[in-house]
Amino acid sequence: MIICQEHESIKIIQEKADVLLKHKNKLEEYRLEISNNSLETGYNIGLCSIEDIIIKIEPKFNNDNVKIDILKMLNECLKDSKVYSHLSGCYKIYYNEKPINIENQLCSSLYLFIVHMFIKVLQETVKNGLYKSFYKEEYILKGKVKGKLLIKDTINIHLKENVKLKNKCIYETHVINNLENQILKHALKKAEIFALTNTQKESLYKEICMVKESFNGIDDRSIKDMDFKKINKRIIHKGYKESLKLAYEVIKILDKNIYNNGRVNRVYPFYIDMPELFERYCEVKLRKHISDKFLKVGYKQDDKDSKTKIRALRPDFIITKGETINAPYILDSKYSVKYADIEKQNDSEENIKDKIGLIKDHLEQLSLYGRTKKLQEKANAENSSEVNLCILYPVISNETVEYDFEKLKEKSGIENKYNSKNIEKMYYLPIKIPTLKN
Repeated sequence: MIICQEHESIKIIQEKADVLLKHKNKLEEYRLEISNNSLETGYNIGLCSIEDIIIKIEPKFNNDNVKIDILKMLNECLKDSKVYSHLSGCYKIYYNEKPINIENQLCSSLYLFIVHMFIKVLQETVKNGLYKSFYKEEYILKGKVKGKLLIKDTINIHLKENVKLKNKCIYETHVINNLENQILKHALKKAEIFALTNTQKESLYKEICMVKESFNGIDDRSIKDMDFKKINKRIIHKGYKESLKLAYEVIKILDKNIYNNGRVNRVYPFYIDMPELFERYCEVKLRKHISDKFLKVGYKQDDKDSKTKIRALRPDFIITKGETINAPYILDSKYSVKYADIEKQNDSEENIKDKIGLIKDHLEQLSLYGRTKKLQEKANAENSSEVNLCILYPVISNETVEYDFEKLKEKSGIENKYNSKNIEKMYYLPIKIPTLKN
């Protein structure tokens, strides 16, 4: 097994390098690169397998004393309805790949999160009622015609039974007992068994019981992969597409070959996009204090201009100037260990110059955001000098006090250290990441 951390380059033996080079395209899919006997990782953590070589990537903030609590970060994001609808971009699981025979705590946490998210999304979905589809039914009606009259069959009935009042008709009825709802019910039953096998998931079981009542009129049936290809692609019922996507994931991860006796025995190759997860975690923190009226969030799908289709500048967050906000802000989350290194040093003039050099690319990026007219307009700023630029960076140290975002409204308690003469009004806000103690 090759164990490494995200965003690093490690030397590997020639034999393993030759095997990995044969599967260069597959490595790129896992967001990994191989060159000159060195394996280079991106900003993702996870687990994958190439032939008989297992590659495990851990968070770069992990050390002998502390580990990042990924499940807690994901669960925090689940608490906000506006945030969890964008969480699917934080991870990818390769269900078509062969499962790896290994126990992995991170993957177990991810599977638990997926089940939680499925129940959360399903709760919102059933509030609007279950999806109804049209189903063709044939009936022999007495003295009336409904839908389409089947002339040939009706004549045969008249001749055989010598009764001219009976008509055979075919018509469509609106039913909830359809394939889509049967899939959701099957996934819900799997989730219920999962919750019952572990006493720590009592709250999850209660939530499942509440949703379960909505599926009382739906048939129980075994669901296979082929059934997902038969789903109506034109469903416009709110939340159903996301619910069915998560149902597929729940059915796969809670298969008896993967999850058995309360334990994940085998895992599918997967990765978690840490910068994206950190961005969503920052969004949760901001939404607790800044109302939707003043907070604008830039998601990945907003990368291109809707009119020109050209790649647009997309800061992570914009806080507009308004009644309760004294000054506009443009904020960018930076999942980087550089800021942790910076905090360890003292603030002598020589060190500050070094610190600026380390994060120069981040400063230049935010400075560009502040000088862009379109972004100034979004922030309700009259000019670039009025815009305040903020970098949100992760910390795991207990000594660092997390910034209270309530103070942003009054623009107090924020630091503008490590700035160059060319970039003013640049502020740095630490975001504490939840940790597990070893």
